[in-house]
Amino acid sequence: MLYVIIVITVVFAFGSLAMDYGRVQLAKTQLRVAADAAARAAAPALGNVQNVQDLASQYASMNSCDGSTITIDKNNDVEFLDWDTNTHTYTALTGAQRNYADAVRVTCKRLGASGIPLMCTRVFGMTSFDVKASSTVAMIPPGYGLVGINYITLKGNSSASYWSTSGAVGGNSGNIASNGNITSTGNATIKGTIWVPASSSVSGVTANARRTLTSLLSYPNGSSSPYSPAVNDNALSPAGTINSNNFTVNNNQTYPIPAGHYVVNNFNCAGTLNLQGAVTYYVYGTLNISGNVNTKNSVPSNLSIVMIPNPSTGAAPGAVSISSSATLCAYLYAPQSDITMSGTGAIYGQVIGKSVTMTGSSDIYYDLSLQGGNNVIQVVR
Repeated sequence: MLYVIIVITVVFAFGSLAMDYGRVQLAKTQLRVAADAAARAAAPALGNVQNVQDLASQYASMNSCDGSTITIDKNNDVEFLDWDTNTHTYTALTGAQRNYADAVRVTCKRLGASGIPLMCTRVFGMTSFDVKASSTVAMIPPGYGLVGINYITLKGNSSASYWSTSGAVGGNSGNIASNGNITSTGNATIKGTIWVPASSSVSGVTANARRTLTSLLSYPNGSSSPYSPAVNDNALSPAGTINSNNFTVNNNQTYPIPAGHYVVNNFNCAGTLNLQGAVTYYVYGTLNISGNVNTKNSVPSNLSIVMIPNPSTGAAPGAVSISSSATLCAYLYAPQSDITMSGTGAIYGQVIGKSVTMTGSSDIYYDLSLQGGNNVIQVVR
């Protein structure tokens, strides 16, 4: 009988211990899920401390741990970080520097009197167990909002990021990059990272960070394949807009542009274009936009402008000039062209050029939805 009592006691103790262990592990899993959800939801709002804290708290509270709603301390459990993608390390930011964070870490926990209740260990005076879980999510763009392969010259412009899918503006992924120097005569503000070779100089520019390119930027020439001057959708363009393969819209002229792929020599828009769908212009001459180009739904992916070599001679395309006072939502790919932006209208999308000179007051907003969408948000730790 004594042995039976001892065995039953031991079995009960192990059973209780197993239940306690399982309960604690389940609680940890629930906290991890909540931390991941909170950090993922908060990351797109980086650049606005209050919004990040509110979103993290909101999404954490949508989860429960051991039957109780999870609550976090917005001031202590939400941390703002400067994440280094090369070394996978971070620097914690405080005060006003939190506005320049590119990563957020959210911690969910049950500590002290709120710890996970235990059964078996009560005989040893241990009534609860502390558990916590953290998740770090970084905004890692797959590209750059502004690229000037040879150099970038700014006046006093700024670069930030946004999501065209939601319209959320002001993120900290407005990265810019160049193989040459990046200069500004008006203290440009880059809400992102500047990427240049170690030998390049950066002056007059305020940014979240400067990083060194591991290899020089290299972009292939623009290509219109399978379209060409003979195979395209030019016939869809309104009458009078394309003559001798040159696209021209004069001041005070307004035209609707059907969805399609257009291949033209010189592109000159001083009037207004209303795009009715996804439009791509392949240009092998010069490009000049001084009027309004209204992209379908204001989504940059609905307008691509690709500068291509001359189909007959192979000569590099001409220069690009954007002097409009209106917002332009577009993906501009011109690795062989010098780009000058002298307008006052903001550019939403992405700009890649041989060189970029911004003399106007326009700003660049890199559309993170162009390359990778939600894959840009990465759980890094």
